[in-house]
Amino acid sequence: MSKVYSFRFLHALVLTIVFCCVLTLGCRINGDFDEETTSLPEVSPQFEITKEEVVNAVELAAKNDPSVTWVPEQTSITNTMNEEQFKTLSGSVVEKELKSEIIDALSSMNFKAVDQIVTENSNPDDIFSFDVPQSGDSGTDGFEAFSGLSIRRNETSSGIRPSFSLPSSLSWRSRNGKNWLSSVKNQGPFGTCADFACVGALEAMYKIARNDSTDNIDLSEAFLWMRGTVVFPGADNQRPSSPNGGGWWNQDACAFMLGYSGITEEVFAPYAWISQFPWFGDVPEDAPKFGPNGLFLAKNPTAFKLALQKGPIVGSMNVDKYFAYYGSQSGVYSHIENASNTIQGGHAILIVGYDDTVKAWECKNSWGNDWGNAGYFWIRYGDPLFNESIAYLMTVPVAITKQDPERSAKNVPLTKTVQVNFGEPVRETTV
Repeated sequence: MSKVYSFRFLHALVLTIVFCCVLTLGCRINGDFDEETTSLPEVSPQFEITKEEVVNAVELAAKNDPSVTWVPEQTSITNTMNEEQFKTLSGSVVEKELKSEIIDALSSMNFKAVDQIVTENSNPDDIFSFDVPQSGDSGTDGFEAFSGLSIRRNETSSGIRPSFSLPSSLSWRSRNGKNWLSSVKNQGPFGTCADFACVGALEAMYKIARNDSTDNIDLSEAFLWMRGTVVFPGADNQRPSSPNGGGWWNQDACAFMLGYSGITEEVFAPYAWISQFPWFGDVPEDAPKFGPNGLFLAKNPTAFKLALQKGPIVGSMNVDKYFAYYGSQSGVYSHIENASNTIQGGHAILIVGYDDTVKAWECKNSWGNDWGNAGYFWIRYGDPLFNESIAYLMTVPVAITKQDPERSAKNVPLTKTVQVNFGEPVRETTV
């Protein structure tokens, strides 16, 4: 008889253990987030603010400010996340100045701060160059220690040509009829937006430098986070930092990419690993690394536009609750100040264009391509959410494998077409 009870007790114990394991595993995120994921984890929609409330708020705001024109829509965020989950997509407060440790790090790197621009006719090839000499060796606003120094108002240089005319609009999604940007990706429920913005900028700059919009370069955000937060810790001040710990800053990510051998490709460090923190897989020692060879800090809207002539720039903004309702037909977003539309945190984005006609910046987000306008959004100039005082332009190494005529050639006719072939692995010229 005791054997029967003993068997029943063991059987019940095994069933209990199995049931507990099922419950525990069921609490994990449903599915990994890799580079091409286009949907967020499915949960019961619990977004406190409804679309109708936002529509009413926009209509009320538009009566007092005709520039408020955006149209709220249900999105993948509002359909699949509650407000606490939405808040994790943002990070720490938007950066307004560089931290002292970043200033120290950048002082030994190929870096330049562009504080003020003389005119919109300043040539970007001269402004964003490490070769053009500047008149004086002192920067402003605490940038004296930088190896590349600030360009200040009323300063000129024999190398600066005033003939450039800033276009009224530009988009790297369609420049010269081509999309030079990598695919829209999804950060998932993690505070890794800075990694996606910075990696997106680097991928685009390589495509531009190689003059190949079809280049499928795909770099690892997980590698940048796990290796970068060891050097420059995130908001939780841990090394490495938890991707759930409040985010990271663009300046840290850029400084790491510039000064610490770059990052590897997605295939060697897939983003799915980020959900298994603090575990991180083994990256082969000989895995190729990619990184910028120069970094520029643009500090005002004119500098942003001039930098955009060279390529996309890494920017930041605060995110409010209504931003979750930005959809494919929403138009130009603008912040509405009221008690319910609170700021959720800072967020890193990639600025890819602008349009003076609608007076707005075009940006690439990292919430998947089923949010916003296929993963992109517009936000008006001067919006209180948008940071117009700090953005980063990268330069990348690219090889010139063939040039006809050669650089040393003399007496070349002015009508001669110069043919330049780009390729790897020789790296000589900055673009």
